[in-house]
Amino acid sequence: MSSKHHSRDEEEAGLLAKNFKRKKREPYRKDLSAEERLREKRERNRVSAQQTRNKQNDRIRVLEQEEEALIRERVALAQRLTRLEQEQQDIRREGQDIMQAVQELLRMQQQQQQQ
Repeated sequence: MSSKHHSRDEEEAGLLAKNFKRKKREPYRKDLSAEERLREKRERNRVSAQQTRNKQNDRIRVLEQEEEALIRERVALAQRLTRLEQEQQDIRREGQDIMQAVQELLRMQQQQQQQ
């Protein structure tokens, strides 16, 4: 048997029912005319088709919500990346400034020793 994996959103949305049991179809009714049986069959099919469309629409809504959440997360991560890159540049500049200051101090120290 294959195992299906469902997102937490689907489970929370109530789209997945535990121990779902299919409704048994009514037995063939001999007391109805062929036209009435056909009408009932069409009604059952109409109801089934509507249920399928409802499930599809529910699934689409869940996927759209997941998409929106992922888009928000992507935007937040892009902003964080930009901040971290700026911070990295600032730290590099500070490091360069410190190196220049140290080199200047060493140069001054050498000049004083030569005098």
